[in-house]
Amino acid sequence: DLGVQVWTLPQQSVASLVAEQSRLKTGCLTALCTGLGALTAGGSARHVALLMRFGEQVGVALQMLDDLTAVLPARHDKGGEDLRFGRPTWVWSMAAQRCKEREYGMLTQQARAAAEGADWRPICALLADIVGDAGLARAHETLAKAGNLLAAGSLPQAAVRDVMTDLAGLERAYG
Repeated sequence: DLGVQVWTLPQQSVASLVAEQSRLKTGCLTALCTGLGALTAGGSARHVALLMRFGEQVGVALQMLDDLTAVLPARHDKGGEDLRFGRPTWVWSMAAQRCKEREYGMLTQQARAAAEGADWRPICALLADIVGDAGLARAHETLAKAGNLLAAGSLPQAAVRDVMTDLAGLERAYG
């Protein structure tokens, strides 16, 4: 997300690029953390693998939440930073999937203008409308899938509940 600007990408490639960059950047790092934790605790190879899959999904979900809530008024400074640098984020992924070609082109032109010094707040508001509640629902679903994976993994249910309670708190913290 640091080397490419969203307006240089074909609209149809944005969603897959954002998904893969999130998996590699945040998902794999989180998987490493959960896997190392399981390994350090003496977990079996099956449990280590399970917790790594769980960590990857959680990492992607948290990246989604970070990106999607960045266009909300409470976190506009983060959204402004992403827009000024033209970073491909989950906001752009959703816009690329939901907008017709002409509308998407206008959005990327406004983002490019913001990168060149124009006011970024109007484009941020437009993207927030496009993302709407559906974006946050998608992030919530990704976290829920991670929880289902963990719950099905024959781990102590009290520990699974504690982890899911912590993740719900983290999700709420994003707004």
